[in-house]
Order: sequence, then structure tokens, then C-alpha cells
Amino acid sequence: MQHHILRPRQALNKAYLRLKTSRTDIEQFKIGLRTLLDSINLHESEEHAKNHLRDFLQSVFYVKYDINTKGKTDLVIHTGATTKTKAGVLLEVKRPTNKADMPAPDNLNAKAVHELLLYYMWERVQDKNHDLRHLIVTSVHEWFVFDAIEFDRLFYRNTQLKKAFIDWQEGRKASTSTDFFYKEIAAPFIAQLPEQLTFTQFNLLDYKKPLLNKDMKDDVKLVALYKLLSPVHLLKEPFAAEQFEENSSPVCYANVKGLREGFEGEW
Repeated sequence: MQHHILRPRQALNKAYLRLKTSRTDIEQFKIGLRTLLDSINLHESEEHAKNHLRDFLQSVFYVKYDINTKGKTDLVIHTGATTKTKAGVLLEVKRPTNKADMPAPDNLNAKAVHELLLYYMWERVQDKNHDLRHLIVTSVHEWFVFDAIEFDRLFYRNTQLKKAFIDWQEGRKASTSTDFFYKEIAAPFIAQLPEQLTFTQFNLLDYKKPLLNKDMKDDVKLVALYKLLSPVHLLKEPFAAEQFEENSSPVCYANVKGLREGFEGEW
């Protein structure tokens, strides 16, 4: 099945996309992203990549939110400042050299997605979490971002998959191993998805030119990526114009003037 693939700009709420982004916030984003890419050692472990990714997200965007592991989930962005708040974003993180476990734009049926689906079902079925906003598979370089509404529509609301998950979890399958869930439940179901799945896909390495050069006009190419990774998008936080004050930082991404002018070429 051919899925619906969005670029970062296409995935954003149009009103949020029009809000002007401050020069201060873009500069902070560029510094954080350069640090992340420079810190990734291709010979290091998945844990190495995960720690640097967490540092990047926490320092640039999620100062007021807790980011941590949860059970077997690599990273969770919580909806509040502590782990006692609900998980809002689930991330399955692979190291950049682990191509075998990563999905491709034309093939989502990969181990990383199987793992993400398991974490999602645990949150929805076991933890009764109704506050999930997005789910992400990333190798730090490559990103696949799924709206939780898509997982609800295609996975949680499918009675056959839900029953298979509960039966597996409660020991009514041939094995209770996660490998059994990935190969015998998740993979066959994803292979036969009855409907198109929409997701956002991008590679951070495609943004190296505006990150590294000194041409400020090129920074406009980073705005959609910046907004996509922000709490306004990933956690679906409110972004009404009256909530923003000009030049506020670090969690304010726009000002009221920008609602009229847009962001292209404006700072």
C-alpha cells in the first residue's frame, strides 16, 4: 500500500505555520541541532544516540517537560514537568547505522515500527493513556513522525489487533516474548493494513547547508523543521496569538505581528 507522506511544512497547522519565529529562537535551534549532529558517533551504541537526542530536545524545546525512558520505550516526552504526568510523545530511537531495523518511506513494516506499535498498545490498553499526541521512529538522522490519531484509527480501534495484543499479553499465545509480538502479530497486521497511513518523514542531514552557512536568508528553510519539533506541534500545545509575547524565550515560537506577516524572509 502506498502511504501518504508529508514534509514538515505540510504537517503543520496552517495558522501555526504563519506565526513569525524569532531570530533568537532560530539561532538557539541551529546551535542545538549542530551540537546534536556533531555529537553523534556512528560507532557508538543506541544509548549514545538516545542520550544526545534527549539533550537536544530538552535544551531547545522541552525545558518545562520531562523527557525520560518509560519501561522499554526509548524516550517519552511527558505532558508535564514530571514522569507522573501522562506520556505525550513516544520515541523509538535507533543509531544511524542500524538500517536493518528502520522503516523506509515505501516500507513501514520494520522492527522499529513494530516496537513503536507495542509501546503504543501498552500505553492505550494497559495504562489507559488517552493523552498520546505523536509517535516517532528516528535514527537521529532520519525521522518518521506519526500522529497518535492515525494509530488510534488504524491500530487501537481494530478489534482483531487489540484482541491479539491482549491475548499475547495475558499468555494466550504460543509465546509471550516481544519478538513473537513483532513477527507474528505486528508484522502481518501492518503488511495487510486496510487503509493508508499518513506520516511525516524527513532527514536532518538534508538541512546541513542552512545549518552550516552564514547566509541568514537560508534560515527560512529551518522554520518548518523547528516548528515541527516544538511542543506546539508534537504535544499539540495551544498557540493562540494572544498567548505569545514578542521575543519571549525559550518556549515561545512566534509573535502576534507574525500572524499577519508570516515567516518567509521575516525575522
